Amino acid sequence: MRALRLAASLAPLLVRGASARSKKSVLTSALSVVLVVIGAILISVAGFIRIDALFGADTAYLALGLTYLVAAALLRLPRRKTQTRRLTEGEHVNDPLAQHLPETVLKDPKITSLVEKIKSNPVAMTAGATAIGFVLSEQILGDKRS
Repeated sequence: MRALRLAASLAPLLVRGASARSKKSVLTSALSVVLVVIGAILISVAGFIRIDALFGADTAYLALGLTYLVAAALLRLPRRKTQTRRLTEGEHVNDPLAQHLPETVLKDPKITSLVEKIKSNPVAMTAGATAIGFVLSEQILGDKRS
């Protein structure tokens, strides 16, 4: 009963909330969500009855619990949209690192991929370069801080 009251109080917010979308599209989206939830419940009940008939109630609970656990884990996984794009020839004009490299070096695919990685995550690359610089100066070159 409490869920119905909550749904009834949230329904006007859903309909009025999206000003760019029409009421029909919002209602269609809400209806599709409700139908998906009902379908998931019915499939779960049918699966439980079938597994219970074949293997017993404890196996049915275990199977459905694991199914829900995997589904929740898949929903919680971060969705990374990593789009690595190649540098074009004129794109390195505003790059402070690429300005100091000759054109022949910039055309090398290994250097291009390294420059792309630096542009995609400059803070981590700077921290890594700083750490490597400290290790080189202290360990290999023997430079000690005073």
